[in-house]
Amino acid sequence: MKKIAFIGVAILVVVASVWFWIVTRFKTSWETVDRCLPTAVEAAGWNIIAARTADGSAFPVSAVSRIRQILHPQQVQPRIGFPNSTSRYLLEWKQSHARVQCLVRYSEGMVLQIGVRYPAPARHEASSLRGVLRKAFPGECVSADMITEGTESAY
Repeated sequence: MKKIAFIGVAILVVVASVWFWIVTRFKTSWETVDRCLPTAVEAAGWNIIAARTADGSAFPVSAVSRIRQILHPQQVQPRIGFPNSTSRYLLEWKQSHARVQCLVRYSEGMVLQIGVRYPAPARHEASSLRGVLRKAFPGECVSADMITEGTESAY
């Protein structure tokens, strides 16, 4: 009985490891985001007010995204300007004029994490935007975080 349990646990560990490896793979390049993000958010009722590129430290990544970097190092040379940077978009919802930030963190030219930062009154709109981004970039890590008074950054 112990042998069967051990084999079952071993199979479960292998399956979970393969699943985690597949799920954490890089899927989306910066070119795809550059092309698809404006179209997706504008079709969902958002206006892009401003867009700019910042260094990678502008959007700290989660532990899962760090693991993703370690498990899947990039083999190709990234294009200049996009090795480990952050694209910042200031978006305004057409209906309520609520403004949120959308940040896309890249690792060697590939999406590492997408985040929506919003003030408390824009919680509903940010949740809607998060859903739009998940549909536009399936398999990517999309988070939504409320901006608190001490952490709000000037665009």
